[in-house]
Amino acid sequence: MIPCVKNSCSKQNNRTIWRIMLLLYTMMISSILVTKGTAAEVSSSSPSSVSSSRRMDRYSAEASVSVETSLFAFVLSNHKSLIQHTWYKQQQIRQQYRASSAPNKQSSSLMSPSLSTSVQVKQQKDQECHVKSTASITSTRRQATATIALASLASTIFLPLSTYATTTNTNQQNIPLQTITDPNTYSSLCYVSTNNKSSSNNNNKPLPLIVFLHGAGKNELPISNLANPAGEHGGLLPSLIASGKAPDTLLQNFVVVCPYSQNKRSFYEEPRGKLLSFLDWFVTDGIQQVATNSKGTTNNDDDDDGVIKIDTSKIFLFGFSDGATLSVELLTTRKFAGAVIASYGFSGILPARALERLKGLPVWVLHCAEDVIFDVRFSDLLVASLRKVNGEDDKVIDGNDEGKNALIRYTRYEKDQEGFTGRVKGHSVGITASKNEDVYRWLLSI
Repeated sequence: MIPCVKNSCSKQNNRTIWRIMLLLYTMMISSILVTKGTAAEVSSSSPSSVSSSRRMDRYSAEASVSVETSLFAFVLSNHKSLIQHTWYKQQQIRQQYRASSAPNKQSSSLMSPSLSTSVQVKQQKDQECHVKSTASITSTRRQATATIALASLASTIFLPLSTYATTTNTNQQNIPLQTITDPNTYSSLCYVSTNNKSSSNNNNKPLPLIVFLHGAGKNELPISNLANPAGEHGGLLPSLIASGKAPDTLLQNFVVVCPYSQNKRSFYEEPRGKLLSFLDWFVTDGIQQVATNSKGTTNNDDDDDGVIKIDTSKIFLFGFSDGATLSVELLTTRKFAGAVIASYGFSGILPARALERLKGLPVWVLHCAEDVIFDVRFSDLLVASLRKVNGEDDKVIDGNDEGKNALIRYTRYEKDQEGFTGRVKGHSVGITASKNEDVYRWLLSI
């Protein structure tokens, strides 16, 4: 006796719906628990503790992995059920076909035409039911996928943003980060050392400049998103400065300018000359715009003339991802005193002319062996090429004295230092480098 196909389909669909409901309830409860636990940890943390935004990023990453794992298990389970159901229906159809076409005591030519027709009608109905049930299960899976994706979006976007709004407002008042715009090139965020107007710098000594180039992203939001610890460039230099988490060596000794490739995926889509034009504008007109704004906010008549001077012999590049790749190109102009290259993304094999122009320039390359976006071999080859042209040993290790004093430094992490997983695993070295005090001490020593 063949089981009722309709009942089988109905039971299968009910099981699928229950799986969806169970998964959604689990995600809702987990999201509530994570929110409460995180809020408690943030409220009890001291100013010297790890940045709450970074903790939130870690929680969000863990939540994303959990959601992706659950989704994968759900789809896999339903895929298995679908295969079993399909196989079962196919077996039914095969058995019916064999039963109808198997030779018996009578010749097949003497088989009743009405019997043959009824078998064909039965087979056709079974096939139609099978197709409908398969389509129903597939449609249910797609709906579940869309729902889970929405829940994932809520857990990875809304949760960090709410925490950011309640934890960083006070710090932002203490760290001046100005927005300035060159109408011909880029808008940018700018920071000026807290020592600029201190007694230690009462002679208005020129300050070294760091030009920070961010990596790829959507970059559709206003420039303020560049400094948002929960934004797409969260954890990098601008957001560290804005949230008061940047290393003291940076805050006390440098001017930092962070241009923003708004509405472009990255600076790599722009002409190289555009960034160079922006730099020329910044060291003349742009920095004085910053000085004027700073004087207007201090309301202190005892200040000097408000001029901020840039030491043009100490302009450094700090690039991450696409920004790192572009930094190597810009470094060949010889307009810069050195560079920090985090997660370099080109092949690492440079033309002889480019290597010749890079000769003698100090470079600190940082990369992670687990980087799933830009292979660490790119940095391996870059460092080998730069050390060869500078006559340095390619086997030098950054951890010892010889490595620290080398013209070409290379920090090669074996594991992701920020705990990133999934599709961004290992691609967090820009964050690691941004908060590394030794990076800024090294720049000061050049």
